[in-house]
Amino acid sequence: MGVIPAEAHMAAAMLPTGKDEPSLTRSVMRYAKHRICGHPDVPPLHDAKCRGCGWTAPQGNAGTVDLECMKHTGLSGHTQFERAATWVAFVVREE
Repeated sequence: MGVIPAEAHMAAAMLPTGKDEPSLTRSVMRYAKHRICGHPDVPPLHDAKCRGCGWTAPQGNAGTVDLECMKHTGLSGHTQFERAATWVAFVVREE
């Protein structure tokens, strides 16, 4: 959970000074709490790439990618893979 500026309102106020001086500017900053979360309707996609030969597993859920990596290990003897998970995330304002 983080705090980021939700909106910033700028209001310029001309104060009569009787001289050719610049006016004063007043700023009001308001902050709101936000949080980031994964989309509930979109499951994460998992990827894997063999560090030995560059082979890539088809994208899918974690279990499917794990099985593909194990099959590749059985066929090639390669045992190291780079793994990544990608998901849709969005930021929501907390009330």
